[in-house]
Amino acid sequence: MAMIFLVIAIALAIGGSVGSMVYIAGNKQKQIDSKIPNRQVVEMAEKNSGKITVSQLSSMLNLSTGEARTKLYSMMSSGIFEYGMNDKLQEEFVLCKNVRDAFKNHTDINTPTYQTHKSKEINDSEVIKLAAKSNGRLTTASLSMKSGISVDKSQEILNSLQDKGIFDIQVTNNGAIVYQLIDTDLIES
Repeated sequence: MAMIFLVIAIALAIGGSVGSMVYIAGNKQKQIDSKIPNRQVVEMAEKNSGKITVSQLSSMLNLSTGEARTKLYSMMSSGIFEYGMNDKLQEEFVLCKNVRDAFKNHTDINTPTYQTHKSKEINDSEVIKLAAKSNGRLTTASLSMKSGISVDKSQEILNSLQDKGIFDIQVTNNGAIVYQLIDTDLIES
């Protein structure tokens, strides 16, 4: 009986530790995201032919390697960067074509996009229609680009619709998160 109690206590301690680590990692991610705007990283990459490495971001912004890697992986999961390796076999993050195009077409690069679209709103129906026109698939970056809302707002909306059972989340081979429309009858051919 005492042995069973010990096993349960150890399992609860390990489970609590894992939950705490996930909570701490999530808070760390939010701190890094609030400290370094995505646009600043995009501008740095754009000055380097649309590419940036962890060590470059780390040295440019005086971040630890872990913080720089966390930021770039977060942006990759939002569909802003694609993952690759450079000729020195370092992790290299390459701006997605649609992000580069949007960046190049933005007339005032000194005004962050998220400020210019602050009041823009989009309802669930419009998001679903955009997904239907996009073969049932959206990323936060594609929703942001197509609707004119911020990447953060796009992420919030897509997560909400995923929670409601409208989208399923898929991860591509390069690590990008794609929201796939569950009701395939809505997809336009």
